[in-house]
Formats: sequence, structure tokens, C-alpha cells
Amino acid sequence: MTLEFFSKNYNLSDYEIINCEIKNNKLIIDVKVVAYLELIANGYRPEMNVNHEIQFSFNLNHDDYKFNNPIITNQEYKNGILFITINDNIIKISDNCINILQKE
Repeated sequence: MTLEFFSKNYNLSDYEIINCEIKNNKLIIDVKVVAYLELIANGYRPEMNVNHEIQFSFNLNHDDYKFNNPIITNQEYKNGILFITINDNIIKISDNCINILQKE
């Protein structure tokens, strides 16, 4: 996935941040995603709230670091670079390799 596609379709500040750290040259952000689904089947309209955890992994050349009580306040894409503000630290990501993993 490209950074541009990610920035248009995901806003990290909308999610509950569970964990955020830089480890082995990767920025790893674990989030809880809450979704509301309306299902339609033969005139019956069941509704469902779904919670699951996913992990975003960005390539980042940086020393290992763990963010305490991480809060993402801003996310901006400019000129091929994604800027993410975590606890008042601006993280600059320029590698287009983004992995999204669903957590068990």
C-alpha cells in the first residue's frame, strides 16, 4: 500500500491506540477498530457492532523507542512523505511499504 492511499483511507487519530513503538526499524501501531454494520437479508435488517485489533507497520530508520500513553494528534501527507504526530513527536515516513495485520 502506498503512503498516499493510506493517508486518504486511514486516519490513525480516529482509532483507540493500544500500543505504539519503534522496533527493528519499523514504526508499529496497534489500534482497536470499532465498526457498525447494517446487514440486509430477505427483509430482515440485523445490526452488528464489530471490534477488532489491527497493526500498522511502517518502515522507519530509527532507534528502538516505546511511546508511553500514545496519542496521535495529526497525520499529514505531503510530497510523498507521511508525517504522523505522536505525543508531540513528528515522525516522518517516506518508505511506501505499509503492512496491515489483523491481530488474533
